[in-house]
Amino acid sequence: MNTEQIHKHSQRLLHEFNLDGFVSLPGFFDSDELTEIRTNKDRFVKDVVPSMPETEVYYDDKNDKSTLKQLQNLSLIHISEPTRPRLI
Repeated sequence: MNTEQIHKHSQRLLHEFNLDGFVSLPGFFDSDELTEIRTNKDRFVKDVVPSMPETEVYYDDKNDKSTLKQLQNLSLIHISEPTRPRLI
């Protein structure tokens, strides 16, 4: 779904978001962008998450770091200026 389609369907998307707490936008990112997102997510989880306070990192199983499910207060973490703002 491109930005024109998102605008065209904004009311339906807003309704879905209010109902479910998220929306799915198939095709919004191409495969190269998804690869970049996944690579940066993996780097962030490996390099940044371990230094975050325990009160801001939630796991399904606290003893298994591969069960990461939620992060809090990401706005407090300094992240360098993105080179591709669309991928934020």
